[in-house]
Amino acid sequence: LFTEDSKGELHDRFRGRVMFPLLDANGHVVGFSGRVLDTTDKSIPKYLNSPETELFNKRRNLFNFNVARKSARKDGKIYLFEGFMDVISAFSAGVTNGVASMGTSLTSEQVRILSRATNQLDVCYDGDEPGQNAINRALDLIKENAGSKLTIRVVQLPAGIDPDEFVQQRGEEKFRQYLSDSEETSVDFKLRFLRHDVNLSNQA
Repeated sequence: LFTEDSKGELHDRFRGRVMFPLLDANGHVVGFSGRVLDTTDKSIPKYLNSPETELFNKRRNLFNFNVARKSARKDGKIYLFEGFMDVISAFSAGVTNGVASMGTSLTSEQVRILSRATNQLDVCYDGDEPGQNAINRALDLIKENAGSKLTIRVVQLPAGIDPDEFVQQRGEEKFRQYLSDSEETSVDFKLRFLRHDVNLSNQA
């Protein structure tokens, strides 16, 4: 929670930030993440996590995993969202089996943790170009580290709309229905992703 300067004085590490407690798989607080309130200063990182410790390692932790793995026993799947706020928005709409990585790209350690908690993982990122690229990287990482242990599905949100905006515009029931109706296989996604910006009629 604090940083120490050269004089030995303590300062609030998360000043001016909204705080998110980070819990381990058993629901114990192991660290914190803070989202900056004033976004005008681009030199300040949007998210700031607690420093790495023996208890908290962001490569081996997933936001909301302690709740999601319990919900997955009933629902049979876990949703992988892009960020904390996506998970919170989905949770408020009744989708309690959502997780997100700790402000970084998905890691091999997180994939292995997920493969032990569920049989199906739905990658639910934005439908814009950065989201498409992130999905493609995530699928490659999942295949490399989980193999046949996980059934992979892709759910792309409409471009430029995050879960919170979707719920505000269309309602909670429509959001849950969209997640259910918009699943596609990783193969279908890959074929469409590889066709993007490629002229298939040109055989040269």
